[in-house]
Amino acid sequence: MSSLTGGVALAAVVALAVQGQPSASGDEDLTRIRRALSAPAKRLDLVDIEPDFRARVDERRSRLDGLLPPPQPMVPPPPGGLYQFEQRQLGNPWAGQPLVKVDVLPLIMGAIRHMRSAYRGHLERAARDLVIAELADFCAVNSCEGAAPVGGR
Repeated sequence: MSSLTGGVALAAVVALAVQGQPSASGDEDLTRIRRALSAPAKRLDLVDIEPDFRARVDERRSRLDGLLPPPQPMVPPPPGGLYQFEQRQLGNPWAGQPLVKVDVLPLIMGAIRHMRSAYRGHLERAARDLVIAELADFCAVNSCEGAAPVGGR
């Protein structure tokens, strides 16, 4: 802290010297600055304070907790009870298993791809027919001799 005060004082003295203007109170300022620099640096003493508080979080209970029955599961239990897998393992593990499993997701995805492709082809044909019709209307009004034939197919 004292080096900062000393740096400020030195900068003030240098600024006065550079300006070259004699001041009437220059000597008084210098003596005040020298006195402040020679005084012992003031120190801020930090006191360690022991924390003397506690935080407590309580769950707020609803007034209806005791009046309502506990919530029931949204789905019914599976046939055979909640422990169906263990029950099945004790008896015949193949009971209730499907005989054939077919993954239909690739078939559905292929059908969706095919429908998207057909829809895109339909849009392209419609756009091509619209351009051909507009070009035919333009050529009917203006002379388009020597132009490429309309139709493109």
